[in-house]
Amino acid sequence: MSKGALKHYTLDQCICREEQIALKAYTPAGSEPEHTHEFLEIVYVMAGSGRHLINARPYPVGRGDLLFITTGQTHAFTSDGDMQIVNCLVDPGFIDRELLHADNALEILALSSFADFDIPADKIIPHVHFAGADLLEAEQLIQGMLQEFSAKPVNYRTALKGYLLVLLTKIFRAIARETGSVLPHLHRVAPEILQYIENNLDRKITLQELAQRCFYNPSYFSRVFRDVYGKNLTEYIAEKRIQEADRLLCETTLSIEEISSRVGYQDRKQFYEVYKRLLGVSPGARRSMASS
Repeated sequence: MSKGALKHYTLDQCICREEQIALKAYTPAGSEPEHTHEFLEIVYVMAGSGRHLINARPYPVGRGDLLFITTGQTHAFTSDGDMQIVNCLVDPGFIDRELLHADNALEILALSSFADFDIPADKIIPHVHFAGADLLEAEQLIQGMLQEFSAKPVNYRTALKGYLLVLLTKIFRAIARETGSVLPHLHRVAPEILQYIENNLDRKITLQELAQRCFYNPSYFSRVFRDVYGKNLTEYIAEKRIQEADRLLCETTLSIEEISSRVGYQDRKQFYEVYKRLLGVSPGARRSMASS
């Protein structure tokens, strides 16, 4: 499809001129084809998963992911069927009059209102992920904005602008913490997750429990884990179990059966198969080599 054929959303179609901001929480059905708009759009994923494209660049998303789409950028998304999102549409002048006709609003904000973060322009990406306490705080802000916009109490526009500036501050803090990687999703929670795996090698570790610990959809967590570490979660855990088993074989006199149990394998045959597949020798042969 040529760019001239793209659907274009105008301010008057989507935002009341007097309010300069609009918010909506909803569950999209299917997908939204590529389009552009003349306002800023902040998309926050409350639940589920899917994929967004901004200027043809794909961003897999799950709970905690936030996207910032500026005027003129192309945008499309596909839901996996259960994605719940909050859309915040903003007239650029609501934040800063300098943004009224800008197609690089995120960069202008970084260089003006949020200059203290000192973020190089080439490090600014339209996607951040919130996890843990940051996720809960971001969702409290977004829920507060939804309530203000829905109830419209006295001075609600002032309150909304305050909420929005705090949310933008959190966005720029998240960007500032990143190092420019296009896969920042596990950056802040990785040490905690990896340590949890190390500490629980003797028991069953499931994808669901790890995803829940950092507020991810399990399928999204699995996909991002593979992207970040170059292997799936099952392979990573198996390698850690066998590494620990190898250490115990070489440094202790524990029986092979006890070592197998200590690294989470109750099935001796499975332990032998995985050990030999990863290290090329059987546990018994490895112990003999270590003691010779």
